[in-house]
Amino acid sequence: MKKKNILKIVICSSAFTLMSLSAVSASVFINRKELIKADAATFPTTIDLNDCSDDEIRSYYSSFNNMSAEELSGTNLLKNLKGIIGKNVTYFSYNNDTEIFAITDRDWTNSPASAIAGYDASTNKINNYKKSTDISSNPYIRMLYNDYSLQSKTHYTGDGDVSTTTKSFDNEHVWSQSHGFSGGGDSSTGAGSDLHHLMAGTQYGNRTLHSNYSYGFVKTLDWDESSVPAVEKKNKRGTPLFTHSEDQQGRVFEPQDSDKGDVARALLYMVACYNNYDGSTPTKEMPALQLVNYIISENTKGYSSDDLKNGYYGSLQDILAWHKMDPVDEYEIHRNNLIYRNYQHNRNPFIDYPEWVDYIWGTSEYDVTTKTIAYNPESTGSANLDDDVINGYQPTIPVSKLEITSQPTKKEYKTGEELDKTGLVITATFEDNSTKDVTRSCKFTYDFSKVGKQTVTATYKGHTVTFEVNVARKGPDWKMIAIIAAVVVVVILVIVGISIGVLKVNKKGKIKVNKSGVKKLANGSSKTKNSSKKKK
Repeated sequence: MKKKNILKIVICSSAFTLMSLSAVSASVFINRKELIKADAATFPTTIDLNDCSDDEIRSYYSSFNNMSAEELSGTNLLKNLKGIIGKNVTYFSYNNDTEIFAITDRDWTNSPASAIAGYDASTNKINNYKKSTDISSNPYIRMLYNDYSLQSKTHYTGDGDVSTTTKSFDNEHVWSQSHGFSGGGDSSTGAGSDLHHLMAGTQYGNRTLHSNYSYGFVKTLDWDESSVPAVEKKNKRGTPLFTHSEDQQGRVFEPQDSDKGDVARALLYMVACYNNYDGSTPTKEMPALQLVNYIISENTKGYSSDDLKNGYYGSLQDILAWHKMDPVDEYEIHRNNLIYRNYQHNRNPFIDYPEWVDYIWGTSEYDVTTKTIAYNPESTGSANLDDDVINGYQPTIPVSKLEITSQPTKKEYKTGEELDKTGLVITATFEDNSTKDVTRSCKFTYDFSKVGKQTVTATYKGHTVTFEVNVARKGPDWKMIAIIAAVVVVVILVIVGISIGVLKVNKKGKIKVNKSGVKKLANGSSKTKNSSKKKK
C-alpha cells in the first residue's frame, strides 16, 4: 500500500473522531448554557396572578415518574431536583429586584391587585404592566423580620431610625453572599440574584441582626434591647442554644416565628438549585452550596467561598426544625407561583412538596417547653408525585405490615444486571387497615455481582420484605463480538483492496472502486490460468 493512501485513511479517521468529540463537547456546553439563561433585560408586561393547579405542579416535576426510589431520596433527590429547577432559569439583575418586589413581595391584603392599573378581574392578570421606578408608590411591601400589624406604614432604616415618607428596606440575601457566591450578588445571572432567596427585608434586620451570621436558636441575646426597633424585637441574635463542639462557637441569628419557615425553605431551595452532585464545577454564579450541622464562624470551614470552593451554611438541625414549626402558608405559595409564572420560571420544590425535605435531610423536631431538639438525619422516604401532598404533609399513619402480593416476572439474572421490577407488587397495610401499593416508594438493596442465589430486600417506612433470584455468570456478548469481527473484516478488505489496486482513495478522502485496478487484476488472473494450462 502506498504511504500517501495510508496517510489519507489516517486523516479521514482522525477527522471523524474529532467531529464526534466536538459534537459531544458542544452538547455539554449547550446543556451548561441551559442552566444559566441570561437576563432577558425586559420585564413582563403581563403579570399572571393565578396560582398553578395541582396538575400543573405535578407536570413540572413529571420527569420523576421515570426514576427509581433510590434516585428520589437523599443527595440523589438533590441532584435530580437541580435538573428541573436549575434549568432554563431567567435571572434579573440584582439591582432590578426592588421593582420586582412590588409584585412578588407585595402585601396583597393591604395592597390588592384591584389597585393596580390594568388589572383584569376576569383573568386575574395585570395587562400593560409597567414596573415602578419608585417603590415607595406601593403602599405595602411585606418584609422579613418585622410585623406590619405593629408598624402600619412606618419603616425603619438600617440604623433603627424611623422613616414615614419613604420605603426603607434591603434586598435581603437569605443565603448570605459570603457563604457561597461572594462577588456574585451584582451579577445578572445566578445565585446572587435568585428571587427564591432574595426577599425584601428590613434594613436593620438585614444589616445588623442577620448580617452573615449562621442561623440557629438563640440561647442568650447579645444586644441592648433598647437599641432594637420595637417591630423587630421578635427576632433574636446571640449565642446559640445548640452547639456541636467548642471550636464552633459563634453568633447566630434567629428570625421571628412567622419568618422561620420562609427562611428555612429558601435556604433548602438554594442547596437544591446550586449543588454539584451532578459533577458540575462550581462558579460564582452557580456555586456548590451545602447545609451543615454546625455554626459557621470566621474560624470554621466554609465561612467564605469563591468559585473554587463549596459554600456552607448552618445550622442544619435548627433550619429543619423551623421548616416544621412554621408550615407553608398562602403568602409563600402565592410568591412561589408569581416567581414561576412571571420572572424566573422555576419553583421552590419545598413549598410545593414540604415532605421532600425529610426525604433528603431527615427530620428535626424542637420542643418549645424543654427547649430540646430531636434530630434524625435518616431519610424518611422517596419523592412520589402520586403520594406526596402538595403544600403539605401526607398524614402519618404507621405501617403495620409490608408484604409481596405479586412476585416479579424475572427471577434469572446475569452478573452486573439491574433489578427488573416488572410484575412486582409490594403492599403496605396501615394501622387503620387501609392498604396501598408502595412498590415505587420502596428502596431496594441487592448485590448482583455474585453468582448464585441472591436476596433482594425492599424497605418502606422501616419495614422490609425480601425475595430471592438466581444470578449466573455473564457470558461473552456474542452480538458485540460479531459486530466487531464484521468491522475488522471490512477494514482488512479495504486495506487489501487498496494495496492490490482494486480500491483507491480520491482527493476528497473517499474510498472508491478502482476500475483499472480491477481490470488489471482480472487480466492477471487470466494470464495465470493460461500459464497453468500451458504447463499441463
